[in-house]
Amino acid sequence: MILNRKIKCMVCLCLLLPSLVQGQSAYRGRLFLDSLNFSLTGGKLEVVMDVNYEGLELPSDEYLTLTPLLISGGDRFTLPSVLLNGRMRQKVYERSRLLGEVRNSAPAVVVRAGKRGTRHFRYTVCVPFREWMSGSTFFFRTEECGCNGSPASVYTDSIASDVLLPSVKVKGLEKDVDVRCLSWVEFLSTPSDSTVLMTPACPDSGVTLKGLFALACCYRPGSVEFNSVYTLAARLFPDNAEAAINAAAVALVKRDTRTARHYLSRFSTLPEAFNNMGVLCMLEGNREKAEVYLEMAVSRGVKHASTVLGELHKRASGLY
Repeated sequence: MILNRKIKCMVCLCLLLPSLVQGQSAYRGRLFLDSLNFSLTGGKLEVVMDVNYEGLELPSDEYLTLTPLLISGGDRFTLPSVLLNGRMRQKVYERSRLLGEVRNSAPAVVVRAGKRGTRHFRYTVCVPFREWMSGSTFFFRTEECGCNGSPASVYTDSIASDVLLPSVKVKGLEKDVDVRCLSWVEFLSTPSDSTVLMTPACPDSGVTLKGLFALACCYRPGSVEFNSVYTLAARLFPDNAEAAINAAAVALVKRDTRTARHYLSRFSTLPEAFNNMGVLCMLEGNREKAEVYLEMAVSRGVKHASTVLGELHKRASGLY
């Protein structure tokens, strides 16, 4: 019975967690994006992916503009675009470039639609990293040219959600807070609201908060699957304190203080949130508030809080 419930939850999660899928189609299934990878080096975000357009029938005199986007709430970053030209359109583009008619708004990459069997390219760019990008959603926008009297339609496809970025050095972090404090966040293993436990998140899905918590325990803490399950739980059950506290813990491990505060702000007065609030305040550089929250967490028996509080006291006394 337990195994059957786990399998059912896994099936539902495969539908609800696009970030776990290796490849995604775009532009009505005519483009296929694979090997999508994000990495950080020297404050720069590198995005790499393979784009396959074998299924695309592009007329010789038409073109497509392909533009990746990162979006999180009200924040948006447009990555360099790709111009995919038909054969004749490529000749027009090259002539314009030689004549100096291509302006500063020209795409970063230009690709000529080749013959079948060679219709793919690798997209690689480096852009300035921003804190909100960790946990953002990656979109792929395809814009038609509107040639030959056809409308210039635009298609925007969600490719990957909850973009995970390792070793994020967040602007504004207290410089002397080392990575050990990231292991001091607290994950709650069991939700307490019985009504929410028995209520599926989606009609006929069978996905309950209790099932999601149980599924998360099947994965290694800090893994993509572990983090994605807890983040999904907070989205499906936004009014549940334990779900929000665990989603905040995921954000704290990634050093995403903005997302962590978003999840914790509604529940900061609950004893279950005291430890993570203390770690959050410590990462934000507010030692006084961190100490208050951690002392309250210690009073409810959280061992992590005692460790973090000890670190704060050592730093305050100049033992480091």
